[in-house]
Amino acid sequence: MRDNSLSPAVWVPRLSTSVLRNALHRYDEVTDSTNTQLKKLAANGAPAWSVCLAEEQTAGRGRLERQWQSPAGCGLWLSVLVKPDFSAQKFPLLTFATALAMRKAVAESCGIPVMIKWPNDLVCRRKKLCGILLEASAGNV
Repeated sequence: MRDNSLSPAVWVPRLSTSVLRNALHRYDEVTDSTNTQLKKLAANGAPAWSVCLAEEQTAGRGRLERQWQSPAGCGLWLSVLVKPDFSAQKFPLLTFATALAMRKAVAESCGIPVMIKWPNDLVCRRKKLCGILLEASAGNV
């Protein structure tokens, strides 16, 4: 039987790369937004592939600054810091590549039909599984 716990003690040892294992920032308490926290970490020199994970967000947001509901116990709320070496004009390609990789990972690991809803969502049976939000920083513009 598989343990579906979100506790890092369960899944961090299963990560196949030490890059992710060594750059994980987890917030058990409520956080405003993993994206906001990750921006602070990046401003203080966090390395690429740093991951910010929270049990709950009070100010999550999606595309076009839409509010994103992020209650405790109802999802996995995280942000990943990527530092691509290309211009922000190519970010839509990164969004699509991320969606394709996530779709494949969820479909294979969970055995469920997953579709990409353009431009940045994964859905299953008409229910949104996740949204992918990429932002350009001053260094990428």
